[in-house]
Amino acid sequence: MSPEGGATDPAALRELIDELTSRGFEVLREVRGGMEGTEILLAEVDTRHSRPAEVRLLGERRHWSLGLKFQGMAEHRTPDEWKALILDQPVEASSFDKQAQFVRDSLELARDTYAANPNAERELAVRGTEFMKRAYPTLSEFFDQPRGQGKATPTE
Repeated sequence: MSPEGGATDPAALRELIDELTSRGFEVLREVRGGMEGTEILLAEVDTRHSRPAEVRLLGERRHWSLGLKFQGMAEHRTPDEWKALILDQPVEASSFDKQAQFVRDSLELARDTYAANPNAERELAVRGTEFMKRAYPTLSEFFDQPRGQGKATPTE
């Protein structure tokens, strides 16, 4: 991953991509867009897992974030949300380096947690929303609205 046309690549980003590819992930998509934005999507292609993982790296204006999901999930969730679910505690924001370390060290634990808990995706979303309300109290009303409110939805 080179920085031209996108956000600066921190060493932790390169290390995470290298480690994941050595563990059976492939880069499925790398998109560099406007405003120095970059998306890198890695997917586990190792068929020994019944719930393959997908890691999404997003870079915008030199700030990187990452999300993790498993087959059957609708959305990527942050490593901070996964850690909070596993430890049954509120979400606490951490650096990209710590989030990458969580993915390296706790991917299997997150997979096992998801497989064992049929409500895991919902609980991840609730924890994430609770964190956003704490972090941005002036936007609390926004986070209480049902998803998609005010947007056109397809009719059947």
